[in-house]
Amino acid sequence: MSTSARVKRELAVYGGILGAALVLAGLLAIGGAGYVYTNPPVEDLPPEEYDVQEFGVTVSHSATVTGETPLYAEGQTVENKPVYFTNSTPELDLTVETSVPEGRDVEITHRLVVYHQGTFNDAQVWERQRTLIAEETVVSDGTHESTASVDVPDLVEEVNGYESAMAGVGSVSTQLRLETTYVSDAEGGGTYEGTLSGTVPFELGNDAYWLDGDLSASTTESQTRRRGTRQLPPDMTTVYGGLGTGIVLILLGTGLIAWNVRGQDVHELEMEVIRSKYDEWISTGEFPADSDKQYIYITTLEDLVDVAIDTNKRVIYDPDLETYSVVDDDLIYYHAADPTQIDSWVGLSGGQG
Repeated sequence: MSTSARVKRELAVYGGILGAALVLAGLLAIGGAGYVYTNPPVEDLPPEEYDVQEFGVTVSHSATVTGETPLYAEGQTVENKPVYFTNSTPELDLTVETSVPEGRDVEITHRLVVYHQGTFNDAQVWERQRTLIAEETVVSDGTHESTASVDVPDLVEEVNGYESAMAGVGSVSTQLRLETTYVSDAEGGGTYEGTLSGTVPFELGNDAYWLDGDLSASTTESQTRRRGTRQLPPDMTTVYGGLGTGIVLILLGTGLIAWNVRGQDVHELEMEVIRSKYDEWISTGEFPADSDKQYIYITTLEDLVDVAIDTNKRVIYDPDLETYSVVDDDLIYYHAADPTQIDSWVGLSGGQG
């Protein structure tokens, strides 16, 4: 069966409706593209940080070489070393360096202590602490330094006394602990208040000592406010896609409507579909014109093909008369788009059958 013939027949019957639907779909696509262009998306802006203030504190350490040693020159200052030797650098200098926002008065409080504790089975038995720095001040230029010194041999002797008192039961540990508080004015009449703290083990041996890690802390204070929304550019890919699709659909629809309006012979197209379907039973030839024959008009080509099948005959198609016929002895079965024309041609009356 010819697919093109069937498509033409369907278009001839429903082409007007389909064309109108395509035009409507095209208009909707163009309208959608216009809507996207005239209504671009809106983005919520993230909150904005303001009045950002940073606070930080760190402890640096150094020692001056006072004892004779092949490692350093006497009088040399060694800074932030991973280990110090008691005989050559018996005194450890500690510097607490504080950084706060510039251009405003910030109240700070420092407390740096050497902390000892005795434990047994991970439970604390006792604790002691020695204060190295206890200071309250106002910083207005953004930085501040506080210093203290530790006589390490005295500290070792102190720890040995604690260990002796423990009599080998449990253990003694020593730490360096720092706690810094700050109070700073914030925009809007409020304040930023907080505490920076840290702890580092202070390891003490008979010949060497060290801080097992860095002792520092920092934080940032800020406020936030809403920023509203902003309009983004329209999605031009969608806009152009909608316009292009709409134009193509309108062109297809108007073309189909115009083709349909010119007038398509639906009967002729139906005949083409049927002929394509039963093409194996149809041959081209001449329509038999003989007044001695009996002519029987068949209303549809399909019925005529059924006659040919039942009588084991072929359907003969006369392209000049556009007439199909089946000859069965003296009977001629035929089908034509205009049966009256055939009746006149063979000299028969219109009602003969």
